[in-house]
Amino acid sequence: MVNVIKGISSIAESCGIELTVLPKLDAEMLEQSIVQRYSMKQSMGRRLFERLKDCVATSHVDSISWIAKFSFEGPIYLLGHEKAESFVCGVEFQSITDVLSVYNQCPNITVYLFNSKRDLTFSITEE
Repeated sequence: MVNVIKGISSIAESCGIELTVLPKLDAEMLEQSIVQRYSMKQSMGRRLFERLKDCVATSHVDSISWIAKFSFEGPIYLLGHEKAESFVCGVEFQSITDVLSVYNQCPNITVYLFNSKRDLTFSITEE
């Protein structure tokens, strides 16, 4: 997973989609806000979704398309990890349609999506 942000930014640019790359500290603070809100496990799992409570998972081939049916207001954040999970990185999109258009062209990566209120949180794992 070499330079997730560079790949996502390149795909967005080729699609004419605007995004904002988040500074590292902002991305880390966003990840911590998700952990504080949803984490109950003392697990030291590598990935964020391994530390969350009350998760529901599906392996349906088309499940990514279901995300568009949820009501996202305001900016949508996408977090990923660079360099074998060593640090978190993130981008801000203006619509879920933009997020899905870019993500559908990405190689197999794990990302986390959530809205500005952090009340809708999705982990998308394609590995």
